[in-house]
Amino acid sequence: MGDLSLIIEKNDVAYVACVVRGTPPANFRKLLQETLDLMMVEYAAPLADFSGDTAPFLTAVRYLQPLLLSRYAEEEKKIAFWAKAAAVVCLLAIVFGGSYVWYEKFTRHALLEKAVLSLNGHPGIIITNVIEHKDAPWEVLTFKDDLAVHPEKILEEKGFSPDLLDLKTVPFISYDSAIILRRVKNAVSPPDTVKMELTEDGTLILSGKASMAWMVHSRDAAMALPGVKRVDITKLRDPLIEQVLVLVKDINEASIEFPLGKDFPVGENLVRLEKAVDNLVQLEKIAKKSNLIVSLTVYGHADNIGSQKRNYEISLDRSKTVAALLYARGSNIPISLYGMGSQFTKEEDSSQENEVLYKGNQSSRRIEMRVSLSRAVSADDLFGNQ
Repeated sequence: MGDLSLIIEKNDVAYVACVVRGTPPANFRKLLQETLDLMMVEYAAPLADFSGDTAPFLTAVRYLQPLLLSRYAEEEKKIAFWAKAAAVVCLLAIVFGGSYVWYEKFTRHALLEKAVLSLNGHPGIIITNVIEHKDAPWEVLTFKDDLAVHPEKILEEKGFSPDLLDLKTVPFISYDSAIILRRVKNAVSPPDTVKMELTEDGTLILSGKASMAWMVHSRDAAMALPGVKRVDITKLRDPLIEQVLVLVKDINEASIEFPLGKDFPVGENLVRLEKAVDNLVQLEKIAKKSNLIVSLTVYGHADNIGSQKRNYEISLDRSKTVAALLYARGSNIPISLYGMGSQFTKEEDSSQENEVLYKGNQSSRRIEMRVSLSRAVSADDLFGNQ
């Protein structure tokens, strides 16, 4: 009967394979191809929707039997078992060939869809168009903010090859909250002690610890950024400013009195004055770190004993004592000095008792200090970078 041989014909969606014993007719391949073309007409729909069910293809035997009988048509013999088996083999070849093509296309399409979906919804990236290609990378057009992660990197992190997609990006400004916070972070460089939060209405909330200089700078810089409508710094606190406020309070409330007719305090009053000077020196150092300027005003007072001229002179000399001690410590705090004379004496000075009139009221022989703070302004703040 001859040796067995395998003859295969195919088209875009299916294969047909026949096992032949002996030598096939000369036109067998042509007949096989024509038969496959006829089968594709009838089975086009089942092949397109193929999902593993071979039932729709069982009737294909009627196309294949004439091929198997053609060689022995003149012999009125019963169809051999091997011929029937060959028909089944051909049928299975068609089914599994079509299944392989369908599976390959389905798997590739699903993979590309997953790759596209991995980009969709990523902060700062908007997919605007996808063009699918049968045997080439899909074209994907995206809007991308400069602060968004690059699409190729996202694909690699998700386990996809960047070669699957032909990515084209168009720059735009994203209002995604994650991108806005990145934008703020790049602009203000917050310290590790500061937390940032963006509300739905565009309010940037800053909380934690930071210097006053940073607070002011970050508030102004953030307000100029796209996506930020308001900046709330009420939850920020400056540890240095807290020290400043304590020092200012101690200095302003310092009670320093002077002996009658003298411009220099003694005893406990001298100790309080020296402490106030120490506080002023410390305040100046801390304020410089917070970009603040300290200025001091000193009011000298006298009692109502003696002439108005003498009381004015002694009250001014008492205020000068503070300036002398402060400058002796190397301070550069600008000081305004005022002699108030006896204009603002204490109530006890109105007493008519001889002892009081002779000694005067020591509580009126005093100085008052008032500290002022202002923000240091640079030329750039005033005129900009021109």
